[in-house]
Amino acid sequence: MASMLRPVLKSYLIGGLICTLLALPIGYFFMLWLAKRLRRIHWPHLHGHTCVPPNIPPGG
Repeated sequence: MASMLRPVLKSYLIGGLICTLLALPIGYFFMLWLAKRLRRIHWPHLHGHTCVPPNIPPGG
């Protein structure tokens, strides 16, 4: 099995590393945006008031 994988293993690992390095910042910033958006939407309902938490700017 090792002799069968040897020709493609290097390119497979390099390709996986490149895809991971590209997906990491995209996923991080998307989840950060989503968390801020959901906090802004749900914060007033959970805490019984209509103000936005101090660490989240309005509209951001």
